[in-house]
Amino acid sequence: MGFFGVVKGGVGVKSEAKVKELIDGDTKTWKTKLVKDILNEEEAILVCSLPISSSGLPDKLIWAHTKTGQFDVKSTYHLELCRKNREKREVSKSGTENWKVLLQLNVPGVVKMFLWKAMNNCLPIKFYLSCRKIVKDYFCPICKMQKETVSHALWSCGGAMDVWADNLSPVQKWASIEKDIQELWADWCNKLKREELELTTVVLRRFWMRRNSFVFENKFEGPDVIFRQATDFLLQFQEA
Repeated sequence: MGFFGVVKGGVGVKSEAKVKELIDGDTKTWKTKLVKDILNEEEAILVCSLPISSSGLPDKLIWAHTKTGQFDVKSTYHLELCRKNREKREVSKSGTENWKVLLQLNVPGVVKMFLWKAMNNCLPIKFYLSCRKIVKDYFCPICKMQKETVSHALWSCGGAMDVWADNLSPVQKWASIEKDIQELWADWCNKLKREELELTTVVLRRFWMRRNSFVFENKFEGPDVIFRQATDFLLQFQEA
């Protein structure tokens, strides 16, 4: 049984009284007056509302995830498995809503397809290519300092940061810390206006096109060019 702290004077209970001293052993009810003398009003009401077992049996530990109440490793495994499946369903539900947002955007289909590939790790990024022994190293071809992941190439690389800091950027003042591309997309869906989100998706594809031009043609466009091209491209598509 637990202990209560120092009690108010004159109630005949030790300063470290056990909980059982506050219970009438015959009636199996709380000694209401004593509880109120020891605790403040709010605590006393809470304590007195707690049910008391009428059986009088001693307390014991019961594992709620087996029929017998006994702990075993098998039940723990299934409990953890259920927890992970529940988390996956929650993430999947959230992800489904974000996919709906993407499908409803007024942008070219090629942009939607690109973003789908990016969020499913289907782009030929050097990190994934190196894992498959297709290329020798995984370093970003632009900054040559960090491993090239989808998030790095499209968001946190120094070359990408220069573009996102442009005056036309809807995320100009956002922190460019590396995060999973799906998490980044969820943030954009929650915080950006529809027209800002549409421009951002087009800019992402321009990033990838610029990256490929640099790798295969040794050409590299400036930040202002990226946004100007993305804005013109999106405007022409929506007007058409």
